[in-house]
Amino acid sequence: MDNKAVTIVYSWDNEDHVKWVKKLAMELEKHNIQVTYDQNSLELGDDVNQFMELAVDTASIILAICTEKYKMKIDNREGGSGYEGRMIAQIMRNHSAKIISITKDGYSDDKIPRALQGIYSLNLEEDLDKQGFANLLQVILGYKVVKSKEKLDPRKTIAEALDVDIDDVKTDEELALSDIKILNIISEDVTLPKMDGSRGSALYNIPFKMSEIPTDRWNQYFIHFWNNPSKYSSMHRSKIASIERDVIWLNGTTIEEVKNYHRDTLILAVNEANNAYNKEIVENEENRIRDIDKRNKLKKHINDEIRDITF
Repeated sequence: MDNKAVTIVYSWDNEDHVKWVKKLAMELEKHNIQVTYDQNSLELGDDVNQFMELAVDTASIILAICTEKYKMKIDNREGGSGYEGRMIAQIMRNHSAKIISITKDGYSDDKIPRALQGIYSLNLEEDLDKQGFANLLQVILGYKVVKSKEKLDPRKTIAEALDVDIDDVKTDEELALSDIKILNIISEDVTLPKMDGSRGSALYNIPFKMSEIPTDRWNQYFIHFWNNPSKYSSMHRSKIASIERDVIWLNGTTIEEVKNYHRDTLILAVNEANNAYNKEIVENEENRIRDIDKRNKLKKHINDEIRDITF
């Protein structure tokens, strides 16, 4: 994180107060924060007003140490504090710097100048309270405290609630649900018609590439939905579909029929096969978990009854 710089403004109430401000500045510098204030930046003979004007005007963060005396001088525009008070009021109007009001013996409206009331305030106590100082470092350096939260494994929670093994709790991907798509026609494998005048000699065998090799059960669903589509035209040819690995074959049709009719029926049959296959897998898994739950409950019942039997 880049070094941060602050300017401290305050009133010289008494020697103890001046020492407290110096102590605050030194603690900030220990934490790699550059501090500008009269005790480390103003030399004998320097123009106090000019120093304050430059320090306040160029500051990105101003720490205003608020006391009853400081409030009186700022509110009444007295002396150097009154001069810097006018500059602070201008900064607040222009939003050109962040101003933090600080007290060391409890927050009170009697200590906060009217111009600074309502802005972010901190009380550091005489001994530079650790928590208060830590909060000041947070504001200056931009740190956020994000408490780590306990992370629970939802799979474990589900397994414990259903009294099943954690390996029995699976996602859709782990259940190997199907999402097969037709990718394209394998043009180089389209069979050429014989065109010899015999029955069916003008028809083609046309292969369609699928996105993966389906299971035998999926194949059964697809053939069923091809032979019995929920929507079809009078040109639909049932019982011409077969599957070899990741290829659907339509044996005995034409390219024109595929283009005008069979394409839509193919997509429909594939989607319905996916849905039916997935539904069966999910139902089987739910039934399996339900059976495990029943067995576990029965075992618990038997054990409870056994404990009631004494000899």
